[in-house]
Amino acid sequence: MRILEWIDQDRFDSESLADAATLAALLEDGHRILRVLPTNSGGDPTEATLPSSRSLRRFEWAGASRWRERGEVARLCDRFEESTVDVVWLRGRGVWSPGRRAASMLSTGCWIELGSLQEATATRSLRGGDDLVLSVPVPSFSTSLPAEIRRRVAHVEPPTGSAPERGGRTPLSVPPPLQPPMPITASTNTDGPFPMVVLSGGRSASDRGRDRCLAAIAAIARKNPGAFEVFLEDPIVEVPGVRKLLATSGLQPVVTAIPSIRRCRGMLAQPAILVVPTPVGRLEPAVLEAVSRGARVVATADPAQRDWLGDRQRGVVVPPRASAGRWESALVEAMASPPQPAPPMIERWLDPALRIEAVRSVLRRFEGPIRVGFRRSGREAAGSR
Repeated sequence: MRILEWIDQDRFDSESLADAATLAALLEDGHRILRVLPTNSGGDPTEATLPSSRSLRRFEWAGASRWRERGEVARLCDRFEESTVDVVWLRGRGVWSPGRRAASMLSTGCWIELGSLQEATATRSLRGGDDLVLSVPVPSFSTSLPAEIRRRVAHVEPPTGSAPERGGRTPLSVPPPLQPPMPITASTNTDGPFPMVVLSGGRSASDRGRDRCLAAIAAIARKNPGAFEVFLEDPIVEVPGVRKLLATSGLQPVVTAIPSIRRCRGMLAQPAILVVPTPVGRLEPAVLEAVSRGARVVATADPAQRDWLGDRQRGVVVPPRASAGRWESALVEAMASPPQPAPPMIERWLDPALRIEAVRSVLRRFEGPIRVGFRRSGREAAGSR
């Protein structure tokens, strides 16, 4: 197959560091890949082990306004040496529109790999798409999809030779790409302050849960001077209310601003504490890898995390609208707990073979007899319901 893989900036920052294993497997299978990356990506980290070749070509996409998109997509498609593309694989909402336009121009099917609850909700804006297939990182994400979109989710394939079941099918999970884990060792808190990293959750406006969390951290810092350093993920460090809170609480001297956590992969390990005062809504590889290395998590209830953070041995879940006192007790509990092994689900995801086989399974929807079930015309689909 000839695969056009198109990634937006957020997903590139978040996932591309661990993409090499999947790309290598697809090339070994005999596929040819056209990889479209954001112009400001700073270079593809997979190129060190997988240089560009006739089977793997890389292109840049600078983005375009709504009015110029058709022309810019047409120009990009003209750069492909051959006109035949078997599937357009989209990763990130930022490329849904140009990617689906390219699929239409190339007369081929389209696969959208969902990575967050926000993206699942955003599928309400999708129109048409009888050649459209979606995948989810965990089966529970499919419940956030509109009914008319849910029927396009790829499901686990039935055993060879058996008749496909009409009901009770399991959505096919395509987990995010993760880097191999580092071994967990004994905690080294006694050697100096350990990092406490507070995620923004993608919000910059006033958030009471976040403010109560920061107030709790300030209270602990007053009682345990020098015990930890605080790292605040952008953009919350620029919020006026947060700057005022840091100044009045005495936290300012121990606070450092960091870029988005997806750009800081590898900095989190035991004995770090990862604090999530606002639901992130996605399976962020940097977070999953940190947990696999023994980082402890204190988080609000997040549907994206419920499959692996629901047990107190691996993280402390703080109820919604928790008080500053509740946050303080949760943080103190996490500080006192030793590093834990990765939860079973993350342990499975750390094996790149799981993602590789899931990707292969989705791609099979666009070839052979299975293809018929995903490429019916709108009239045929309506008549079959």
